[in-house]
Amino acid sequence: MAEPTTPVALIYRELMERWEELKNLGRWLDSRLRIAVVGAAETMPGELYRALCGQPKAEVTTLEPTGSGWTVAASFELSEVPGLGRLGGAAADERALGYLVEADAVLLAVPVLQRPGAIEQGLWDHLKRLKRARLVVVVEPLAPGATPRRRAGRLDTAAWDLWVTEIRRALNESEAVVLPCRGMADDDLVKVARGVSDLGALSAEARAAWPSLVEHAPSREALLAEQITSTANTAAFLGLSPIPFSDVAAITPLQVMLVCRVAAAYGKVVTPSQAQEFIGATVPVLAAGLGFRQIFRRLAGRLGEELLLLKLALGAGTAWTGTQVIGRAAVIYYRALAGMSPAEAAAEAQAELAAELGQRNPFAPPSAPPRQRRGPGPNEEPPDVDDAGGS
Repeated sequence: MAEPTTPVALIYRELMERWEELKNLGRWLDSRLRIAVVGAAETMPGELYRALCGQPKAEVTTLEPTGSGWTVAASFELSEVPGLGRLGGAAADERALGYLVEADAVLLAVPVLQRPGAIEQGLWDHLKRLKRARLVVVVEPLAPGATPRRRAGRLDTAAWDLWVTEIRRALNESEAVVLPCRGMADDDLVKVARGVSDLGALSAEARAAWPSLVEHAPSREALLAEQITSTANTAAFLGLSPIPFSDVAAITPLQVMLVCRVAAAYGKVVTPSQAQEFIGATVPVLAAGLGFRQIFRRLAGRLGEELLLLKLALGAGTAWTGTQVIGRAAVIYYRALAGMSPAEAAAEAQAELAAELGQRNPFAPPSAPPRQRRGPGPNEEPPDVDDAGGS
C-alpha cells in the first residue's frame, strides 16, 4: 500500500516523528557517538583524534614484533559498551580490534604522499567486513606539541583526484570517501567533521550526537550550521500547509529539538520545557517561535482566499526565517553560557542572518547594526580553493 502523501498525512507524520524524538530526548542526550581513529603508528591517529575531539577515552598501540604496529584512539572504553564489557584478551592487538568492532564510525588515517600499505589495507578490509561507517583521512602528522606549519606544495584538483583514485585502488574500494588533513589545519578538520556527519551508515541518533563530541570549535559550529539549515528547510516545508495551526503544531517540536541539540553540543542538557522557555524568551525581538508565527498570521489574514499561494509562500519563508533565528540564537547563547539573555542572543542572531542574506535587519535598533564577519587576518591562511575540495 502506497504511503499517504496528502498534506494532512505529511503533517501528521512529521508531527509524530518529532514528538517521538522528543520522547527519546534523554536517551540520545546521554548517548555518545562511539568513534575511533585508526592507522599505522607512524600516522599518529591519536593526534588526529585530539585535534578534532580532544583527549580520547582510550588509546591502544598494538605490539607487533616488527615494532611498527598500529594505533587506535577511541571516544569510549570497552568497559562502557552495554552488556559486553572488555572484549578479547589482554593483548593490545585484541583490545584494539575490540574497539573497531564496537565503534559506530571509524576514520582510517593514511600517511601523506604514501600509497596505503599492508596495515592500512588489512584494517580497511576488516572494517568492510564489520560494515562500519568509515572514511579515509590522508594525514600530515605533527610531532607532539608542534604547531601547524604553513603548507607547501599543495596538490591542484587534478593531482588530488589522481591521488584519491590511487588510494581507492590500493584499498580495493572505488567509493571510499577520502579527505585531506594537512598539519591539522582548521579547514581540513571541518571537512573531516562534515565527512563523518555525512556517512550514510550512521544512525540519525549518532549524527545528532556527533556535534557534542567535537571539541574543534570551527568544526562544531559548521556541523550546527548544517543542522540549523536542515531543520529550517523542514520547517519551511511544514509552513506550506494550508491547514490552520497545523504548522505551529508540527514546527514547535522541531524547534524545541533544535534548541536541545544545540545546547547539548555545548555540554548543556536542556529539557523540552526549558527549550520552550528559551524560544518564548525570544518573542520580544519578534523573531522566533509563536510570536513570529502570529505576526505572519496577522499579515496573511488580510489576504483573500484567491491569494492562497502567496499565503503559503509567506508561511514557508516565515517558518524558515524563524527557525534559523532560533537555532542561531541558541548557538550564540549556549556558546557564551553567561552574560547574555535569550532575547539579546536572538537580536544578534537576526542581525547575523540579515547580514548574510544581504538585507537590512528590520528588527534591529539603530544602535545595533548587523555584525560584520571579518576576513582572514594578516597571519591567517585563506580557505583552499585549488585542492582537495572533493573526493
